[in-house]
Amino acid sequence: MNSVIHLLSWQGIRRPIGIGEAARRIIAKAILHVTREDIQQAAGSLQLCAGQMAGAEAAIHGTNLAFHDQDSDAVLLVDAINAFNLLYLQAALHNIRYLCPSIATVIINTYREPTDLFVDGNSILSQEGTTQGDPLAMPMYALAILPLIRRIADNVQQAWYADDAIATGSLKNLRTWWDKLVTVGPSYGYFVNAVKTWLITKEETHTRALDIFKDTQIRITKEGKSHLRAALASRWVYVARTIPNIGHLLQPLEELLRTKFIPSLTGRAALSDLERELLALPARLGGLGLLNPSHLSTTEYSASMKVTQPLVDHIIKQDETYDYEILQDQLSAKAEVHKFK
Repeated sequence: MNSVIHLLSWQGIRRPIGIGEAARRIIAKAILHVTREDIQQAAGSLQLCAGQMAGAEAAIHGTNLAFHDQDSDAVLLVDAINAFNLLYLQAALHNIRYLCPSIATVIINTYREPTDLFVDGNSILSQEGTTQGDPLAMPMYALAILPLIRRIADNVQQAWYADDAIATGSLKNLRTWWDKLVTVGPSYGYFVNAVKTWLITKEETHTRALDIFKDTQIRITKEGKSHLRAALASRWVYVARTIPNIGHLLQPLEELLRTKFIPSLTGRAALSDLERELLALPARLGGLGLLNPSHLSTTEYSASMKVTQPLVDHIIKQDETYDYEILQDQLSAKAEVHKFK
């Protein structure tokens, strides 16, 4: 049983969020804690929403490297229509039994029958898709969409984070990949949203792209577009970790922190450089953890590249494997990075 609340998305769209009973949520989280390594290994290195270390960052770094390869013409950023709610349950439950048996039983028991959703005292049935707000929703979606990822793999470098797909390659191969996704996706409950999908081209391939994708409704640009957005509270850290050489662009944010936000907390109109450095320290060292975003850029980007490198290598090679060795390499890199912080 779930009650439903409506939350606004970043786009201003109301999203129904299921709030399950406390016991169900606790049990689900306990099961996920025990089975997380099985889920990560089953999801592999191309579907990166299953708890792989720095998965979203690895997708960005891998795509950036692939895009700048001389054989790549463009990168395709795919948007899907209401993906979690439209997931085809029967196919998902069948596939998860074979992809990750250790998590299959709880997912089947939870989703094989329509779920009651209570909204303002009224009950409606959830007959397809996952319940947003359910701890099982993300790993379930990650596993359920894997057969689709494998079926459409064809001479492009792809990386997924839940329903957000990124593909890089030649324009011809990207068009073939896109057509397969449009055709095969509905079998799994994946419906592309062409008008919100972007094709980012290189300067020299832009004209050809307009011709090859002219009948698709895909938006085509030579400029960058945001993808795999971070939560607001960590957004500048995420940006610093995924885009190089942007310290000067974050300086206005630091000015706002220093002249508006921090004075409102401390009651002091001006801060010395030493006081600002002290406030940037973590709480365990007597600070407030108010990092200077402009100083953050170089160190965070370098740290992200080191930690994600083992996973990025597999994305570039389109090797689905995500095993204990990759995780240990990432943990070792993370420990090395922390020594210098």
